[in-house]
Amino acid sequence: MDFSENNVRNYITTKLRSINVNANVKKMLNYFMRMKEINPNFFYAINIDDDYKFSYALWLDIRCRASYEYYRDVVSFDTTYRTNKHGLPFASFVSVNHYGKSTLLSCALLRNEKIPSFEWVFTQWVKCMGTAPQGIITDKCKTMFGAIRKALSHTHHR
Repeated sequence: MDFSENNVRNYITTKLRSINVNANVKKMLNYFMRMKEINPNFFYAINIDDDYKFSYALWLDIRCRASYEYYRDVVSFDTTYRTNKHGLPFASFVSVNHYGKSTLLSCALLRNEKIPSFEWVFTQWVKCMGTAPQGIITDKCKTMFGAIRKALSHTHHR
């Protein structure tokens, strides 16, 4: 089940309150909704599987979108493998600005590093940004390569 800013509030108030979803996922959803109220340009998407377990989440704010407008030629996508207390891979989209400094474009949490996880993140990211980058740089993860080939078919992958 995918949740975005349009349908999450109703679902949280009815379904997630009555089932045993991880309390941290509820806190994250509440944070995303609060940020959306503060800034209508805040974007988030979250996926919870049929067993109501966390799958993936992606979020970014207006500064990330604005940075992408200027620095979308080449984007770096990287995951930090299970270094947070929940053991979830954390992913970031980063670009380089005209000063040579790294610029954060988006963040994501994944349940695992399999092709469907990466495909979901890339698809949601392009949906939010409106267009895929011209180039993307990743590590040598074969599952990322497969997901990029499918979800970002016109993007050059290095």
